[in-house]
Amino acid sequence: MNGSSGSSKRSREPDAESGKRNVVLCVRDEKMDVSDAGSKISASLDQNGCNPPTIPWAVPCITCDMVEGSEFKTFSHKDLLGCYYLVIFYPSDFSPLACSELLAFSDRMREFTALGCKVFACSTDSKYSHLAWLNTSREKGGLGRLEFPLLADKSTKFSASHSVLNDKNKMTPLMLLIIDAKQNVRQMILSDETSCHNVDEILRLVSAIQYADNTGKICPGNWKPGDDGLPNHYPVKQVTSSSK
Repeated sequence: MNGSSGSSKRSREPDAESGKRNVVLCVRDEKMDVSDAGSKISASLDQNGCNPPTIPWAVPCITCDMVEGSEFKTFSHKDLLGCYYLVIFYPSDFSPLACSELLAFSDRMREFTALGCKVFACSTDSKYSHLAWLNTSREKGGLGRLEFPLLADKSTKFSASHSVLNDKNKMTPLMLLIIDAKQNVRQMILSDETSCHNVDEILRLVSAIQYADNTGKICPGNWKPGDDGLPNHYPVKQVTSSSK
């Protein structure tokens, strides 16, 4: 299959030199190699191209410029040890996609705070671009007041270290990471530029991760806060001669 037709087909094409099969995503009739989403994702694909990224993985020890309100600060994962938090990567400031995504989370910030979960957003724009975006009203395509900080990864080192940098355009896709209190990425949700994340679902996932951490149970399909979980082990089945 060459993946040249259809807007959402997935194909695997053999590498002429290595004989390995590379996963290719076909979006709007354009091929986008998985490696564009980050080296960690592509490295985790085996020669059959069917292994998902390894989750969980520890966040790297790296800092990044940060804009909080009108102040320039420095972000570091080390300062968040013991906290649950989100990092929302997005392509660029002033885009309708990013504006809709960030404002949707900002408007629900009280619910994340109630869960003890912080929120950050990151792009490869400069801190000055972030500040200009924050100082522009929502009516004019800006953010206005935002209830969480923006990370300014102008050097692209922060995004690259989290394996979300597109090496071709030096931007990041729309990707959301949920990070736990031990600094491990527990959810890694990658989207194209046609749809934003569902805030209700992200709140549910944060609650599910916290529930699993606190109880040792797993959350079954359609789990929601208040539901019971499942034991995190298979029931012991006694093997008898009749069952062999």
